[in-house]
Amino acid sequence: MAAHPHPTHYGSADDPAMKDRDWVFQQWDLARLKAKGGPGLLVLDEVQKIPDWSEAVKSLWDADSGTGSELRVLLLGSSPLLLQSGLSESLAGRFEVIAAPHWSFAEMQEAFGWDLDTYIFYGGYPGAADLIAGLQKFTHGKIRQRGSSPKLQVLNTALMSANSMMGFAETRANAERWGRMVGRRLALISGILLWAPMSK
Repeated sequence: MAAHPHPTHYGSADDPAMKDRDWVFQQWDLARLKAKGGPGLLVLDEVQKIPDWSEAVKSLWDADSGTGSELRVLLLGSSPLLLQSGLSESLAGRFEVIAAPHWSFAEMQEAFGWDLDTYIFYGGYPGAADLIAGLQKFTHGKIRQRGSSPKLQVLNTALMSANSMMGFAETRANAERWGRMVGRRLALISGILLWAPMSK
């Protein structure tokens, strides 16, 4: 946000303090103050965690539209279904959805020098790149002693790898496991959901 040419304000609903729709109004007012009537950017992260957030945003957006405000608003969230629900309920015609999927192999290769095997095993989340060296030291730690994994469909190979009983070399050498990793990476890229239970 530092590179943005106009005043910016960032608010995160991840903060553990209790929040309600008044929080949205407070963040919006802070962004207006910083913009001083000119162009500005408000970023609300994890906004889907705020009850009735979409009604608050609609009210504020409509008010600003009536006054000619140049405040731009970026709503971020880690739950696309909850975010989309709020957008379609109250904000029809007032938004553009910009998907920010995991990075492609080419992007990870260019940014971090990854080969295809590394990409398949760790996934396309850029934040994982700094953790690879750190993940290795936990390969034989307590996290591997857990008897079961969460019961959910994981397509993100980085999450699968972090919770796996196998390290990179073991996984790469196991044709069945490696095939499942490749399949999940392809499913994530293509958007096709597939189901194949992962063995330990």
